[in-house]
Amino acid sequence: MTVVANQEISRLGDHAHLTLDYRPAEESVWYALHARPRPCFTPGLLADIAAFQNRVESLIRSGDLPVSYLVPHSRVPGVFNLGLGIEAALSSAVLIAGKGSELGLPEILFNLFPGMGAYSLLSRKLDARRTEKLITAGRLYSAEALFEMGVVDVLAEPGEGEAAVVEYIRLHRRAANGRRAITRVREYLNSLTDEELIDIAEIRVDASLSLTDRDLRLMSRLVGARNRLKVSSRAAIHSA
Repeated sequence: MTVVANQEISRLGDHAHLTLDYRPAEESVWYALHARPRPCFTPGLLADIAAFQNRVESLIRSGDLPVSYLVPHSRVPGVFNLGLGIEAALSSAVLIAGKGSELGLPEILFNLFPGMGAYSLLSRKLDARRTEKLITAGRLYSAEALFEMGVVDVLAEPGEGEAAVVEYIRLHRRAANGRRAITRVREYLNSLTDEELIDIAEIRVDASLSLTDRDLRLMSRLVGARNRLKVSSRAAIHSA
């Protein structure tokens, strides 16, 4: 992706784990994730995202930077994220995934559950029964299957994720006022509070303290497998 080295980008700050691209024609900021040593959420990446989003909010409120769309994606070929990634994608208003890509929640495999918002966000798109079925399956789902469920909002052809985002923004801008109002209504009717997220995170902490040595060994093996993972260029997830 071409990074626009201009005044707008410099005003968004310098972030070690993000690459920024401001596109004034569509009033969008694309931010690519590239955490190290593996593409997962780390304290450094989380700090960069928080600082970046706070800066964008400040510039929007002051009227110094027209921004209508934030687009998180990945700079790592074939991988959006290998840890809390699906929660990050679900937290966006729109989830766009390439055909052939796979998404999943592996925590049940080592006797835990995803406590960083997955249940809350999925249950607002699905229902409790389907949410728990997906979380307890312990396997990867194709983007196509999740599109049929209603988890993925837009399917892109392989390698065409960026074009799909651009096309979505083009269509959205035709009736942006009405569509933004609809999003606000959806968020009002399905509000997600800090209290809910904190309470669920505390339940996860309690569950984590009850893990057995066997669970921890399995977790270590899964992390090791991810470190050795050779990614496929087909996988792509964008959110807006």
